[in-house]
Amino acid sequence: MTKGGGVFFPNRFSPNRRFLVITRMNNTLDTNLFLCDLRNGELLHLTPHEGYSLYFAGDWLPDGSGFLVISDEEREFKGLAIYRLKERKLDWIETPNWDVEDEALSPDGNLLAWTVNEDGISRLYLQDLKRKRSLHAPSLPDGLIGNLHFSPDGSKLAFYFETATRPEELFVWDLRSKRLTQLTRNFLGNIPEEHMVKPKLIRYKSFDGRLIPAWVFIPNGASSNN
Repeated sequence: MTKGGGVFFPNRFSPNRRFLVITRMNNTLDTNLFLCDLRNGELLHLTPHEGYSLYFAGDWLPDGSGFLVISDEEREFKGLAIYRLKERKLDWIETPNWDVEDEALSPDGNLLAWTVNEDGISRLYLQDLKRKRSLHAPSLPDGLIGNLHFSPDGSKLAFYFETATRPEELFVWDLRSKRLTQLTRNFLGNIPEEHMVKPKLIRYKSFDGRLIPAWVFIPNGASSNN
């Protein structure tokens, strides 16, 4: 499809299969997005910028006019935006004071799901873009959520979820019935779950006086003062 200097990663095909979004990794703090025309291999640089910025391409809009992007462009934290191809710029959707980590758009483009890392815990959010209203999300214990995917009809959302005491499992959230179903049952290697340590949330001051959250795992039977 294309060749050139640098480390490239393929992302998502456009709905008409003519274009592919490609990420070029400059370093761990800086990436760029390119649009590859699959007919001739031409690359269009979508994210020219100065300094360091991260761009992660997500699902395309059904009409092919743009695609979702998670980025920290001109921000301290990663937000969620739509890259509008006609305007060649980001149209921000969510800009929390935490990092947006994952996203998914239903095939019809009406429903949006995303996760935000809040104090090291994944929070799942759902929104009906057509009606412009928030939707009920499943109640989950403290843990990490990833790999969001809508079903073809948009009625279900699949994702992986793990906690400090349980390995990663696959879940499906039914948006109509509001029912959460666990599909996998992974093993803990014969270790009773009650023997696993639940971490404690602490905060410590940085050099500029800000409070930094951290999760500390204290072995069972040990003093938290040590």
